[in-house]
Amino acid sequence: MFIGREKELSKLTQLYNAENFQFPVIYGRRRVGKTALINEFIKDKDAISFTGIESTVSQNLENLSRAIHCYMGTVGEAPIYPSFQAALETVFRLAENKRIVFVIDEYPYVAKAYKAFSSIIQTMIDKYKDTSKLYLILCGSSMSFKWGTYKISELFKLVKISNMLSKEDLNDKFLYPAYSSDSTNNGIVGYTDKPEFICDDQTPVYVTFGDHTRSMNIARKSFSVLDNVIITIERKNNC
Repeated sequence: MFIGREKELSKLTQLYNAENFQFPVIYGRRRVGKTALINEFIKDKDAISFTGIESTVSQNLENLSRAIHCYMGTVGEAPIYPSFQAALETVFRLAENKRIVFVIDEYPYVAKAYKAFSSIIQTMIDKYKDTSKLYLILCGSSMSFKWGTYKISELFKLVKISNMLSKEDLNDKFLYPAYSSDSTNNGIVGYTDKPEFICDDQTPVYVTFGDHTRSMNIARKSFSVLDNVIITIERKNNC
């Protein structure tokens, strides 16, 4: 039996009924009932619930994959997603057509194990916040996680651009996108048949545009660039 917490449940319900993307954060010291509150809230809702553990990156990714496949009703042994990015993108896409609550409990454990996790969540939010109906809840003990400040060079390494294209090299019949700061189409200014950067799910590649746009994309397809962009990849030794 769940008793009390009417104010908190009311606030969570109010945000839930808004139907657009919402992002409440629940934190506090241990043993005050944070998880019990969440379980009471989601008991009659479509929900994916994942609890981080104080373990390795691979173990947390495996547990998240199982939580997603459990929600999807996957029969048999659930495959492990190749990356956190792929797993989180699946969740955001599932919520494009219906309201889904996605709970990440003990969030600090995951963020500690995989330092780029928060960055990937932010990127997913930036991409899907206008189209997704996801209700994302992050939960954790305020005493169990020390928020740190990191230099960008500690998390990412800069990739040198050796072959910058010109607009004359582009053709809409080609397969691979070419990025430029001179574009309003999510950074894509045209297409090429000669990609300089090869993307895969194991190594996310970030395309950061010039100062006047101040935006960052995760490239999902091999690509080239024209001008005024910065290419970075995650440093694996910080994951």
